[in-house]
Amino acid sequence: MKNILLIGSRGNLGAEIKTYFGSKNYTIFTTSKNNNFDGKIFFDGTQPLILPKNLQIDLIINAANEYYVNPNHEETNSMRNATIGIAKNILLSNLSCPILFFSSYLQYLPTELQPWSDYTIMKSEAVEIFKEYGRNRKVTTVEITLYDNYGGKRKNKFFDLALDSIASKKTLKATCGETVVNLTHIKDIARNLKMLIDKDVYIFQEKNNFSFSIQTSDTFTLRNLVEYIERISGTRVLIKWGSIPYRAKEVFQYYNSKPILPNFSQEQTLGSYILSYLK
Repeated sequence: MKNILLIGSRGNLGAEIKTYFGSKNYTIFTTSKNNNFDGKIFFDGTQPLILPKNLQIDLIINAANEYYVNPNHEETNSMRNATIGIAKNILLSNLSCPILFFSSYLQYLPTELQPWSDYTIMKSEAVEIFKEYGRNRKVTTVEITLYDNYGGKRKNKFFDLALDSIASKKTLKATCGETVVNLTHIKDIARNLKMLIDKDVYIFQEKNNFSFSIQTSDTFTLRNLVEYIERISGTRVLIKWGSIPYRAKEVFQYYNSKPILPNFSQEQTLGSYILSYLK
């Protein structure tokens, strides 16, 4: 598999996948919402994705995503286009190759916590559409369930905000800190995806649906994560616990929803990232 169509290449994870796979001699084709943009394939998620007849794609990787905590009407539509819209229009496309896509473990929480949000409802519907694409085309679909990830250009998650509070000397407002997160660096995600494609290529010949998760040993409550940052950095994090209310159905324990990706390995350690981030 050498020709990859990457959807969502401008996002945090998508940009890392593009950089990493491109450095490993894969040919990466990306999409653009601007149909006058040379060198990219026009696809805005609102109409079927049609490729030129002479373009051979071996694998689709869908890394497109949009998420808002308390979305307004416009933001809800944006999330829908980036999840259900893209899935439907890949289903209506002229492609007929395996697809690898990402979901969230929040979709698979226990019944009493479902639905976690409108976002998880949309993601769940998109998963079913991708599976329908696989059945219709008789090709493999690979779902990768992600927990919390870090690294790259996105710096608006709690972990990065806690690190920023050290550098800025500004107090970070937070909940009471019982929420649980599992952290994976985006470089490890991209590297393990390549390992899956290179070493487990038989999966993509099975013409079946596969679901795996990517998770690491770095599982913390938010309070324990701050304690870990302080221990590694030797600096106190300025934080005001309890100044923000919990969201409805906040997740207070760790849920393992899918089998871990075959041959998964972790190279990027949280401790080394903290030290390099604060240099």
